[in-house]
Amino acid sequence: MKKKQLAILLSPRSVEAALIDSDHPVSRAAEPIPTNDQPTMWDSALTPADAPLESIIKQLDCAGAQTTVAYHSPTAFSEVFNCSTQGATFASAARLAMLDRVPFDVVNAQQSVAVWGEDPAHQDKRSHAIIAADTLQTSTTVASWIDRAGLNLSHATPVDATALAWMLDQLAKINSLTPTACIHIGDECSVLGFVRDNHILLARRVGLTQTALLDALRRPIMSGDDASQTLLDDQAAQDILANHGIPAPKDAIAENLMGRDVLPLLQPLLQRFVVETRQLFRFGVDPELRANAVLRVTGAGAQIPNLAHILAEHLEITLDEHHGASKEQAADLDICLHAWQATPNTAPPQTLARIQRSRFKSALLAGSILAAVITSIDAGLTIASTNNVSADANAISDKASSAESLLHKKQQAQTSRNSIDALRKAAIEHLSPQADFPAVLKEVNTLTPEWIRLSNITSTRSDEGLSLRIDGHALQNDPAHPPQIEHYIDAIKASPLISDVTLGATQATMLDRNEALRFSLELHIVSYPPTLSAAWEDAQ
Repeated sequence: MKKKQLAILLSPRSVEAALIDSDHPVSRAAEPIPTNDQPTMWDSALTPADAPLESIIKQLDCAGAQTTVAYHSPTAFSEVFNCSTQGATFASAARLAMLDRVPFDVVNAQQSVAVWGEDPAHQDKRSHAIIAADTLQTSTTVASWIDRAGLNLSHATPVDATALAWMLDQLAKINSLTPTACIHIGDECSVLGFVRDNHILLARRVGLTQTALLDALRRPIMSGDDASQTLLDDQAAQDILANHGIPAPKDAIAENLMGRDVLPLLQPLLQRFVVETRQLFRFGVDPELRANAVLRVTGAGAQIPNLAHILAEHLEITLDEHHGASKEQAADLDICLHAWQATPNTAPPQTLARIQRSRFKSALLAGSILAAVITSIDAGLTIASTNNVSADANAISDKASSAESLLHKKQQAQTSRNSIDALRKAAIEHLSPQADFPAVLKEVNTLTPEWIRLSNITSTRSDEGLSLRIDGHALQNDPAHPPQIEHYIDAIKASPLISDVTLGATQATMLDRNEALRFSLELHIVSYPPTLSAAWEDAQ
């Protein structure tokens, strides 16, 4: 029988959750985060979200459940990477791309790559992967927040990563020769995609959300001839957005409030989104495809009057009337439930391991106390039983006593031998060398010039230590001069993270219609005992 799981969506304003049984949500709950605590929630280690989460656990009766979390954070990074390779080569390329694209130091970050799959097209397929990363402080904060609630964290990912995985799934379902742009406008997360003839060309996060539009409407509104100031409460802003959407200037939307009064609040958001989307189309989609494309708008934004038509008009794309204002409104939590299994896991394994050790120690202490109580009761019963059979005990022969003594000594010797073997094994594991692989990969990415194309990277452990095998091609851009791979090797050798470099087999070949030299390198990595790593982690 499959165990129930809890899926949590942590947004800047609320905590939502669904209890999952056999891959289907069976019950849901949501609790707001106090308004005054929302701006400082992450600075306060998510403590303002403790009470809402505890309330949800009580409502769903899911104490101690295995938990997945999709979260909004100010530091999270998510992106889709694609190229024309497949398999292990593509996975390695995605990891290298992540080192280059993540906007902060990945050495002190928690990063992960999830391979989504290939285009549904029959030829010229491209593979797609979702890259996600966050600072170690943020990912540790999320894990600690779940632990404080008594839940067991198994998977954590930025909510943008779940939205991108969901968009890839939706694009893969569009079986049409007509180029199609898809915009999903959610409550807190929105994504944009483009597909043509089963080829996914684009999938990106965008900034236009329903919450952003509501926040704009809650700013001071200058209205009337006297330029009086009006402030809308939450309910009034929601009513205007739901009933009037993006109004025309002469529309009467409330008492003493016209469309021209609220448009200055909404127009900057729409203009910023249009400029952002045009830039994405410019670099990711051919102009001919854009000219013949249709637009589909889904999510909460599809229910906002006039929004889909205005976006289509400013993007100069024909609105798909059948799907253009789809009533299928996938909420942010629904997207997380649909796509979290295809997303990278940014839960920090070091923190999870530390939490598990702490729980084990607590359980061991409780178990020891219980064992002591049981032993005391058992001892009392044994004493009473001994008094009743004392006469039979005196009848044990000297030979039987000697045999029992020898058996007891043999058991003691075997126990000591097992303890020594276990201690020796633990010592070997504890003293086994480790390497800072993220730093090494970043170093390799930095030192690799444009004329070197890496195709595969694998790590190995041997009696000689830790090493990294690199397979790649050195392009010969100048026919008169072969590629000087020796300069590349010397640059890697000069790195303080690499102790030595061994050149393997080389072979002349062709790559992208250019002559190239196929090669393999073995990088011997500088390693250190894990005790230093543990000391550094404790110091942090």
